[in-house]
Amino acid sequence: GDVKLPALFADHGVLARSAKTPIFGKAAPGEVVTVKLADLQGKATADAAGKWRVDLDVSKLGDGPYELTIVGKNTIVLKDILIGEVWLCSGQSNMGFQLKREEQAERLIATSANPKIRLFNIRLKASLKPEEDVSAKWEVAGPTNVGNFTAVGYLFGRLVQEKIQKPVGLINNAWGGSAVEAWIPMDVLKSMGDQKGGVEKR
Repeated sequence: GDVKLPALFADHGVLARSAKTPIFGKAAPGEVVTVKLADLQGKATADAAGKWRVDLDVSKLGDGPYELTIVGKNTIVLKDILIGEVWLCSGQSNMGFQLKREEQAERLIATSANPKIRLFNIRLKASLKPEEDVSAKWEVAGPTNVGNFTAVGYLFGRLVQEKIQKPVGLINNAWGGSAVEAWIPMDVLKSMGDQKGGVEKR
């Protein structure tokens, strides 16, 4: 089987700067996968379920952009990859509130072009079990996409990027009006005592 990557690894993405930044995906069981970024390289062997993971020390790399190459039975080349900070924008309606609904939306959207800010806007999908992938893609922040992004998340990310002058990746999975039980695994809910109502909501 060909090497496959989750949506999180794609063109225009941001990798978190750390000594152990994970790159992972699927391949045929036992397949050797090589990951290359700048002068860094790592290898992993897919397990019986076809899962593999390579940790790269990107802590000393510059901002980029770079090409990220994954080689197995096939080769995947991801372009315009930056190294910086990655923040998860999660929550309910306050975080889900879109920038286009903000009072100063017209001005904020018009001045939003920034190649050092990348957006990953996850399409909402209910599931009773953990998902291994999502429907989303990395986009360079600009007038065509920030309006539909979380206002709080985008404005926070813009402030951080201005302060540190480093790339910032923003992942939005906020879901307004969702019950807290929906974010708790079923086995955890059942272990919390009298949670019949919570289990029913879940």
